[in-house]
Amino acid sequence: MFSRDLTSLVVRAEPGGKPLFVLFGTHFKSKRDRDGRDPESRIMRGAQVRRSAEIIGRYRKEFGRDVPVMIAGDFNGVVPDEPEFRPLFEAAGLIDAFDAAPNPPSGKDRVTHTFHPRGGATHQGQMDAILVSKSLRGAVKAAEVYRYKDDQGRAKPIPRTYEERSQNPSDHFPVILTLDFAPIRDRR
Repeated sequence: MFSRDLTSLVVRAEPGGKPLFVLFGTHFKSKRDRDGRDPESRIMRGAQVRRSAEIIGRYRKEFGRDVPVMIAGDFNGVVPDEPEFRPLFEAAGLIDAFDAAPNPPSGKDRVTHTFHPRGGATHQGQMDAILVSKSLRGAVKAAEVYRYKDDQGRAKPIPRTYEERSQNPSDHFPVILTLDFAPIRDRR
């Protein structure tokens, strides 16, 4: 099912205690469709997302419905817009950390990936995300996209061309989440 494992980290304050939270790491199927049978790999990525929502449900069944959950990584699709991600929002009950932040970024401030096809228009979107349980809304202090820096330490603009993008360490920009752990710790 998964071309790259759905990893999980159960964080506890003490061995054997109730989890403080569960963090899942993902790298869903890319949009590359080598044989043309699954345009933009939506079928496979959608199946991976649905399975991830089921796995999150199993962890909640084991640790309690109120266990805080986060899933972070490269979703390989425009997270807020593409329908294959709905199970994470609806069935798993998660929200985008950007939307949970006190000052949610919008528009270009959410761009985490650029794609520059030969002879085509540049695509920009939020392909990387940290989704959190709704119960973590109050613990999210900030969520932002890290922008790579130039040699003077200034944030570089979002690449407009493949050549500009190739000057960065990755075609993705990391998402940074700042949490207040007191509410997480105190809920046990």
